[in-house]
Amino acid sequence: MKIYEELRKRYEGIEEYSMESGDWEDAGVEAYKAGNYLKAVEEFQRVIVSIPDHYNAYEMCSYALYKSGERKKAVGYLEEGLEIAKSYHCESEILEEVLEEVVEDMERSLKGMKKGEELDTEYIEEIME
Repeated sequence: MKIYEELRKRYEGIEEYSMESGDWEDAGVEAYKAGNYLKAVEEFQRVIVSIPDHYNAYEMCSYALYKSGERKKAVGYLEEGLEIAKSYHCESEILEEVLEEVVEDMERSLKGMKKGEELDTEYIEEIME
């Protein structure tokens, strides 16, 4: 939770589980789609502060960081999001299978990031809906 702790200091006015987290996530997605990656990073960081175990916010933030050229930071965010996703336990077998697929996609993206490869835009477009 190192990233969360750093962001908590930066965005100290944000309450956990703020009602605005959905708006920030939507704004981050729109900024990402428009190519405004720095704005997307900021919005996704707000979501992380509001919902510390929102692995998808870490993942989306990592893609925006990667696209903005901050590849080392992107890897850190994706690693932390992956850790959180792996720690989830679903009560439903169907949800558990979906989560396993998410983890596999995140692991594939992480490997690509570490190699400096282009991101899987199809997968990113799916999560950015």
